[in-house]
Amino acid sequence: MQIIEIQRFRNPWLWSFLILVNLVFLFFGLRQFIWNIPLGNNPAPNWLLLIIIALPLSILLLFAFSSLRTSFNKELLEMRFFPFLTKRFQYNNIQEIEVITYSPFFDYGGWGIKWNMDGWAYIVSGNKGLSLKTKDGKKYLIGIQDPEKYQELLKLIQV
Repeated sequence: MQIIEIQRFRNPWLWSFLILVNLVFLFFGLRQFIWNIPLGNNPAPNWLLLIIIALPLSILLLFAFSSLRTSFNKELLEMRFFPFLTKRFQYNNIQEIEVITYSPFFDYGGWGIKWNMDGWAYIVSGNKGLSLKTKDGKKYLIGIQDPEKYQELLKLIQV
């Protein structure tokens, strides 16, 4: 049995905010860049304006292409938070593993790659996750969408 899960950022408020910010920056940038209506009494040069427009657009694209891919089978748990990192956990290096319910905002301060005093968290959406502790004492939380499937697989592995 194997579980492969791919999650993306899908929070409507996040996308509304990102799109609104990009539209505002684009409007004011185009206003000066194309229509030659300067922004304020001392307008920024056009090259700086392009950088200012590109920054929120880059953040929007980063969220659009980011994903959390979890692959869980009898031998290995692999988590890939694209485009940032990949982590592989061999079961013989895991001391504890369980499916938990958590609050992304109150327990970790939101979504994304987070750290608190308990350890690292990789959260894209939802409030279910795999909590694991390695034999060297490190703790991780990996967000998941289908906890029932993971519960079934946890019964098959010996941790």
